[in-house]
Amino acid sequence: MHFTSPFPQPDGGVVVDGGAGDAGTGNTVGLTLQKLALVTGTGDKTDVTARVTASGAAVPNTPVTFSTTRGSFPADAGTTTVVMSDAQGNAQTTLFVGSATSGTAVVTVQALGTTATVNVPFVAVASIVPAPDATVKSVLGTQSGGRETTTPVLFKLLDSVNA
Repeated sequence: MHFTSPFPQPDGGVVVDGGAGDAGTGNTVGLTLQKLALVTGTGDKTDVTARVTASGAAVPNTPVTFSTTRGSFPADAGTTTVVMSDAQGNAQTTLFVGSATSGTAVVTVQALGTTATVNVPFVAVASIVPAPDATVKSVLGTQSGGRETTTPVLFKLLDSVNA
């Protein structure tokens, strides 16, 4: 199964790809991303988690191969890394934007003869501007002053065409 991430999305969410399966063996691999897109030139990163199952049950202690066409996995791994699945059938690594330029990373996960892929946009940001919102308070108080002491702060990331 091939999953293309919509863009833009808020940071910090969780995206789950339905994964892929092999009808003949009952083996499946699902793919989860911490973020839908990465920002170039910022040191951005996202956790990538694969869940390996066979006939619906988690498969522990199985090698899971992660590969990417853009960015890298932890410094010692480069563009391919192998992680063993844990007791719940999960294997996790981190995808770093590194020095990559804007484009799309195709992240592929392979385990038990089954493959899943996801596209991760790498986006160049030209500027960051405050995004007005009715929930943002213009004045904050001190903790003992009886006024609100927190407020959300929202920003919009703009690329070179201000989109």
